[in-house]
Amino acid sequence: DTYRNQRFKLIPSIVEGPWIVKRGIGQKPALVGTKLHQTYHHGPNYLELCLDIGSSAIATASTNLCISHAEHLVTDVGFVLQGDEENELPEELLAAQQCRHIVFTDQKPLVRCNEYLRLQRLKQRKMTATSRAEAEAIQM
Repeated sequence: DTYRNQRFKLIPSIVEGPWIVKRGIGQKPALVGTKLHQTYHHGPNYLELCLDIGSSAIATASTNLCISHAEHLVTDVGFVLQGDEENELPEELLAAQQCRHIVFTDQKPLVRCNEYLRLQRLKQRKMTATSRAEAEAIQM
């Protein structure tokens, strides 16, 4: 994971929004794995990256700033794999997203990534245990 943490780069941009948000977020690329706790999950055809925003006071404050002004924001976020060697340059965009004027009504509190994953694993174990019990009951 150390290698991955050194590679995943996020490039934020506030396209529309209040000056305070534009100033607070900026457009500086960041290797988020050096600033946030990241968890990786993978299977045969996918790699999932979970960023724990709560692991950094600055990231938490930045997120709260954006949420408080979300209805007035248009944001672009680019994702790039960091190129360190000559053969890895120029870097190319891996993915991008745009969020426009999000309204957070009836929002639920954010659950930390690790807590969410722990709950998912518990749910999966419970389902597996239930399936085993049902299979054993059928065999009897």
